[in-house]
Amino acid sequence: MTSLTMKKDVGDILDGLASESYPEIVRGLDTLEIFLKSLAPSVRKHHRSGMLDSKLLALISLQNNFQSNIASGLLSTYSFFSNTHLKVENQVLIKANYLLSGMLLIHPESRALFSRGRAMAVMLSFLDSKVFRYSEDVSVSFVSLLIHILIKNVKNMRSFEENNGCQLLIHHLSVSPNDTKDGHRNGDSDEAVRQKILHFKVIEFLIFYLADESELLNLPQNNGARSVSVSEKADLFRPKFPGIDDLIKNLNDLTSLRSFPVNI
Repeated sequence: MTSLTMKKDVGDILDGLASESYPEIVRGLDTLEIFLKSLAPSVRKHHRSGMLDSKLLALISLQNNFQSNIASGLLSTYSFFSNTHLKVENQVLIKANYLLSGMLLIHPESRALFSRGRAMAVMLSFLDSKVFRYSEDVSVSFVSLLIHILIKNVKNMRSFEENNGCQLLIHHLSVSPNDTKDGHRNGDSDEAVRQKILHFKVIEFLIFYLADESELLNLPQNNGARSVSVSEKADLFRPKFPGIDDLIKNLNDLTSLRSFPVNI
């Protein structure tokens, strides 16, 4: 694949993602999925050897240019989804989340897009149950995507907080996994199982988010970023999640156990 071919393929994908037509956007997502699958051998090779082949080099070079940045194109897609009166299928949202996560792994620098308040607000809107009512599977997918967006990026964490992310996220712990839509309690229902999975995913996010940030401040993407302590982060959740202190204590106990020497 030549750099010109790569540029054309990326351009075609971006045309679909930026479309005002829902079917065209879905087609663009499908094309992006095929495109990324074709790069899987190159990505595996990079993970094994640390070497970038010509395909990945060409793609990364294009991603450094805002006009050909696929994460930016996907952000346009999410903006369309958040504003359209059309029904967006659950699987389409899950696919978009999966593809954006993949692009952020290939080009971590694209995470910088989400330090902007408007970009972060668009992503968080899909976790706002007052605006959207999606299945638990979709919510799990968005919580997973948030980890990809925030990881190793302190500026994005501050943007997440400033756009009410803590409150929107913790709301998903307030729904009992035993309460089904018809108001009956049925711990064995499919919905209850999905709700439990969502609860576990939110806890996983909290474990990630409540880690100390001090070592991250030395990374280049965090130059000039404002650090927040674990205690300050906990304060953001405490009004809706009084159990946050117990969670932090359990995490600290787990860390202590991991560092304790074991003699076999």
